[in-house]
Amino acid sequence: MRRILGGILIASVVCLDAKETLKVLANQQDFTLGAAAGLTFFAVNQPYKDLLRQEYNTVVSEYQMKFGQLQPERGAYRWIASDSLVAFAEHNGMKVRGHCLVWHKEASFLATGTFTREEMLAILKEHIHEVVGRYRGKIPQWDVVNEAISNNPDSLYRDTFLFRTMGIDYIDSCFRWAREADPDVQLYYNEYWNEGLGPKSDKTFEFVKGLKERGVPIDGVGLQCHFRYDSLPSFADMDTNIKRLAGLGLQVAFTEVDYRIRPPATDSQLAIQKKDYQGTLEVCLANPNCRTFIIWGVADDYSSWIPSSYPGWGEALPFGKNFQPKPAYDGLWESLAARVPGVSIGKPPARKPAPAGHGYAPGLLYLGLWDLLGRREPVGGIIR
Repeated sequence: MRRILGGILIASVVCLDAKETLKVLANQQDFTLGAAAGLTFFAVNQPYKDLLRQEYNTVVSEYQMKFGQLQPERGAYRWIASDSLVAFAEHNGMKVRGHCLVWHKEASFLATGTFTREEMLAILKEHIHEVVGRYRGKIPQWDVVNEAISNNPDSLYRDTFLFRTMGIDYIDSCFRWAREADPDVQLYYNEYWNEGLGPKSDKTFEFVKGLKERGVPIDGVGLQCHFRYDSLPSFADMDTNIKRLAGLGLQVAFTEVDYRIRPPATDSQLAIQKKDYQGTLEVCLANPNCRTFIIWGVADDYSSWIPSSYPGWGEALPFGKNFQPKPAYDGLWESLAARVPGVSIGKPPARKPAPAGHGYAPGLLYLGLWDLLGRREPVGGIIR
């Protein structure tokens, strides 16, 4: 079903009965279950937004809350996309997880400038105060620093312009500035290849242990979990890693989960992918310090980062073409349902068409026009 409302194309999306969605099952366990929203969210794709609001209680911006998106030029903040996502979440009973405040790959003018150490620290402080302060009380978790640890076994820190200009103690300052801006927000360090046991996770452990020992206000560690469907760390190693972080008094979040396959996926590959998602979620559910599980995308049709970063790979998400659930979705549903009294732990019932609901956001053309005009705030509020 399609209709036109206010010049916006609205389409129906299949959904489950409200009592049987992942969102409802997660809410009953006070568990944070979310997905990352990419540019499609801002392209007025109603089924995309409907799926988000129906199945997840949390949304993360894939790119639009990164430094270079919010502040592409010094002092020139562009809030319309991030404000729209926050408004969408509030309107649909969802939370927003903040990602991310500082990342060397998304630092825009900082990377090309000739700033002194003191100037760069001042810019980061202002940015963190501005962004975290704007969403104070609206965003319960922030990834403060992203991917600062080296893959090189001979060094702890990644060799970036941030590290070379400011020294590694800039990370301590970033966490302290975020705490100043919002005393109640949970602050995370986010990393990849730190999910199980091995050199990178050992370095992550020692790094965050050092932060804790220095009195830096860190609350948790993000485990990204970008893997091939057939090359995950063992669930036992993930469990051990989560428990040792708990020993430091830290929360753990699975922050960017996807398990890619070379398309077209076979039934046997999809069955393995189901075990990947289900097993990872169950490791998290089994540990009291792991209450967040974020999937890095909404549906395979719109999982844009994987084909471009891993040519020949895709089909990494629990929803496939036309937003249809895959076996991976069934695995997530079964694991959550098993922990809710009175819910039958069979396969989720078949989906049926449902009317489109609320969840509007500015289209890409709208955002582009505002950027072109140099505006910093939308007129007439946020489109939901």
